[in-house]
Amino acid sequence: MAWKHAQERGWYREFHAPWEAWQHTWRAAFEHTQATGYALMCQAELLAMVGGVVLLGVLLRLRRWPEAVYIGLSLWALGTPYWYTSVPRATLLWWPLWTLLAAWSLRRA
Repeated sequence: MAWKHAQERGWYREFHAPWEAWQHTWRAAFEHTQATGYALMCQAELLAMVGGVVLLGVLLRLRRWPEAVYIGLSLWALGTPYWYTSVPRATLLWWPLWTLLAAWSLRRA
């Protein structure tokens, strides 16, 4: 539980239900409660989370179970604090996304 405790102590990230985190991030992104730069970042967080859920759905449809577990755990970890933080940056670590895009690009060529 060291990762969880470090998140709580260092960044004050505590567990919230995924729908609560979505609501808090949505409010910060669109209800003019934050400065423009921060609101834009919250919008990017929401977009990245939607992209991650779509990726998870694709992986489940393709029956790529290990990759789906990896992405699902990543989404769970990033989608349960008070609001989303670091989801766009985490997409750089979603190697199943990049391998799927690479395979798709080879089929299109």
